Amino acid sequence: MKVIKRCLMITTWVIGGTLGNAMAAEVGDAIELTRSVVQVERKAVVAKAMELTQQESQAFWPVYNEYWNDLNKINDRKVKLIMDYAKNYGNISDAMAKDMLKEFFDIQSATLKLKKKYVRRFEKVLSPKKVFRYFQTENKLDALINIQLASEIPLMR
Repeated sequence: MKVIKRCLMITTWVIGGTLGNAMAAEVGDAIELTRSVVQVERKAVVAKAMELTQQESQAFWPVYNEYWNDLNKINDRKVKLIMDYAKNYGNISDAMAKDMLKEFFDIQSATLKLKKKYVRRFEKVLSPKKVFRYFQTENKLDALINIQLASEIPLMR
């Protein structure tokens, strides 16, 4: 899927070397551009998978957009964590590792909490089966991205 490759080009770049301040600013801009492209492609995958009627579509997409606005705030934390890891790779103290692990789990908790919140919102505009289908689609896309991230991010030294 093109979504995965584009989404992770930036992560590969970030993990591949040490970030200076100028490079970090460029990476931030590139992440925003990549995020925009990925979101458009992801939305197309979701649209195809969901097979929404016109009425469902009119109700679904505004909730979807709100969901992604909220999710991107959490994803910003994930990007920051990855960038901090890359920037400090090889020089991470036990205290930093402990803080990073706490942030990792806090991000996962925040993501799950947001998903549970939006299940209720999506159920107001779609049948439970379609809501399940939506989160299945998102889960598959996330799994592909996580596999790629796992292959690109080296283990802690």
